[in-house]
Amino acid sequence: MQSGRNSIMVLDDESELVTLFSTMLKKNGYDVAGFTSPIEASEDFKFNHDRYALVISDIRMHQMNGFEIVRNVRSVDDKIKVILMTAFEVQKQEFEKVFPKTKVDEFIEKPIPLSKLVQIVSKYAGTMQPH
Repeated sequence: MQSGRNSIMVLDDESELVTLFSTMLKKNGYDVAGFTSPIEASEDFKFNHDRYALVISDIRMHQMNGFEIVRNVRSVDDKIKVILMTAFEVQKQEFEKVFPKTKVDEFIEKPIPLSKLVQIVSKYAGTMQPH
């Protein structure tokens, strides 16, 4: 991670999940910006991309899906780490065959135990400076 990047973006159209994930990550020392609107999240990333080390996004949302979020994020910063969440099983190898130009670092299946979420985040945001 580049220095200065110490925030995680959490995006899901279910506000309860954004609150739950954000609260758990904050309890573990991470700075979190939560969004329920993919359009607002994309705009925020465009103007504040240098603050984020990691983007966690749901795949199925209104207005814009997670794949579009990945494309938007990668068009601004192709080195950012991205995790996509889904309630359905996704095989990363199959995904890479179907969407070869859409780089996703990991998929997590919802529901996810919060301890596992923190473990996965620490894998990708391990060099961040927790608060």
